[in-house]
Amino acid sequence: MKITEQELTLRGVADNTRARHALRSRHELFSDSLDLFKNELDHGGVVAVLAFTQSVPLLSANYEWFCADHQAGGHACDQVRFVGTPLNLRPSIDEHLRQLAKKYYYAQCGHFYRGRLRASDIVGYVETLHSLGFECEYSWRLFQEGIYPIDATQAHLDRLSDRPPNLNDITARGKTLDNLTILVLAENSD
Repeated sequence: MKITEQELTLRGVADNTRARHALRSRHELFSDSLDLFKNELDHGGVVAVLAFTQSVPLLSANYEWFCADHQAGGHACDQVRFVGTPLNLRPSIDEHLRQLAKKYYYAQCGHFYRGRLRASDIVGYVETLHSLGFECEYSWRLFQEGIYPIDATQAHLDRLSDRPPNLNDITARGKTLDNLTILVLAENSD
């Protein structure tokens, strides 16, 4: 379900000091990511989004925003809820991210979720991102099967997307929040 800035504001998702509660409780606003990106996620594909996962500011009308739930974490079936805008992946990066998703698909026999991450999993992920020119210093806590976070910096967006958004105009007030992150979404094994 694609929505406008006005609909987000009217429904109490945007510019809300308790937006984390709104992200958890306003389930009628959210679509399943597999419904939104079925063609892209089938057969090992990946989708990148610039996403707010905890709180949502008043969003700029310059971008197409949507609300989604993405199932991740293998058999844990962790539903990660976010408000995001899609990113158009550079072909040179797309294949690397597909390989990353393939590496973690059904990892630990389908029990690769945030509560069971091993230090070696995090180190390996960080090393892979570094080899691609990315970091997850602030966003690594979202890492699990089906969700591969990258810190939302302008340099990372420029490297990842052939039409990167400008971080200075993501919000209506020109201010971004700490919880803005790039999520690379892939199919969950469960």
